[in-house]
Amino acid sequence: MITAEIEESVSHKADESCGRALAGIRRLRGRTGADVARESGLSRRTITKVEQGDDSVAFRSYLKVADVIGATWLFRLFDDTRADAGLIPAYYLTGASALCLPGRGDHPPALWYTHRLSNPGSWQIAGAGITSSINLLGVNGLWDATSSMASLGVKVHRIWAASHERAIFDLLYHFCEVSGKPIPNIQASDIDDVVSLGDVSTWMEQLSPFISAPGLRRMRAWMES
Repeated sequence: MITAEIEESVSHKADESCGRALAGIRRLRGRTGADVARESGLSRRTITKVEQGDDSVAFRSYLKVADVIGATWLFRLFDDTRADAGLIPAYYLTGASALCLPGRGDHPPALWYTHRLSNPGSWQIAGAGITSSINLLGVNGLWDATSSMASLGVKVHRIWAASHERAIFDLLYHFCEVSGKPIPNIQASDIDDVVSLGDVSTWMEQLSPFISAPGLRRMRAWMES
């Protein structure tokens, strides 16, 4: 449900990137434009304009579309949150999505699925699909990925991403601790030449009092795989 708090907490701006993101998420959810029009009370033509990023459409219409497909978090992901404002991003790119971005210094991406980054519907987002580790690590390992994403055709006000190490920790925490199963499709040996797994291990041990014993065992087993 759209509340006044949601409207006040997001940047009141919408553009082509937001429209494409909403369209991608809608398709990922298996919803048609007609479904969204019926449930939002908007016309099919308005839905089309929203997904094209038409700035003549009222911002609340964008919010209605996002609400129907469960994506109101998208506007806060794209929000213009500045590190010097002392604010912690509510959502950020993590997991495989962050691993597809360049790493620290001259490090190349840890994964080579950069084509996925052009489709926001396939992004892995901390706080929306992947459990956020903000409560454990705060802003450690988060960086401003706005320029990197712009080079891939996604131009937004600002977007934050996890470092490779933070992305792996987030995956371990989400799957091994919260979901109780191993990380799918990624092995430590796939990325250990690019990702500093020692940093990830340090975080795990420092935070072990806040992680269950079974979860920690699963995390360590993945690291040793």
